[in-house]
Amino acid sequence: MTWEYAALSSGKRALGCKWVYNVKYNADGSIEHFKTHLVVLGNTQGKGRDFTETFGLVAKMDTARCLLTVVV
Repeated sequence: MTWEYAALSSGKRALGCKWVYNVKYNADGSIEHFKTHLVVLGNTQGKGRDFTETFGLVAKMDTARCLLTVVV
């Protein structure tokens, strides 16, 4: 099992979600495959009410290579 139900803490509300559908095409225009993603509707959150931090560190592979080059 990859997930399980949990009780929502008192005073908290659950965020909504929606399905996003995409069609991937080959170079000749024919359909290669279909993709779906379940995404959370984070636009309903309010600062201080649902979250306190707004920064998420993301490291790209190019940044790691550049840092390793400088170190070497």
